[in-house]
Amino acid sequence: MNVSSRTPEGIPNRCPICGHSIRIEPSIPSGDAPCPNCGSLLWFAQTILDNYVDVLLHDVFIPDLRATNKPDAIHEIVAQMSAVRVIEPENEEDIVRSIMKRENLGSTGIGNGFAVPHTEHSSVARLIAATAVSRNGIEFNGLDDLPVHTIFLLLYPIDRPGDHLRALERISRHLRTQESLP
Repeated sequence: MNVSSRTPEGIPNRCPICGHSIRIEPSIPSGDAPCPNCGSLLWFAQTILDNYVDVLLHDVFIPDLRATNKPDAIHEIVAQMSAVRVIEPENEEDIVRSIMKRENLGSTGIGNGFAVPHTEHSSVARLIAATAVSRNGIEFNGLDDLPVHTIFLLLYPIDRPGDHLRALERISRHLRTQESLP
């Protein structure tokens, strides 16, 4: 094993010591992780997930989405939002219907393993966001027809559509240089 580098330098998803590709598992908080190739103990001051926090503070995070298709994924995310009381349980089904209605207009799969389903809802007083990761990927009928691994779900108030547009812009700008989780 090499001496610990404890440095965050290097290309994301690459060991700064040996240069090999590495897979950083989502974890909160960030911390030490050994490189599986050279064994160097690396300090990741920011994981990929931490970078997403800079883009969008999420109210709900699901690190291992179990759903295997788009409707089930959306339902699972909204159910988790309800379970942690970010939304009221009585609004859960209506929110799912609203998101699916938006998806029927055109997929929110933006390519490179990402999707940003979103909708407005009268029960929402502020922008609410959830981030979910699917290790196996979900068919989302996205721009590149590849499976989606990271989903950002946005809910926003009816009278504040600008909130979600700003969030979409921030996500889009950031994702241009990122890889999907996992």
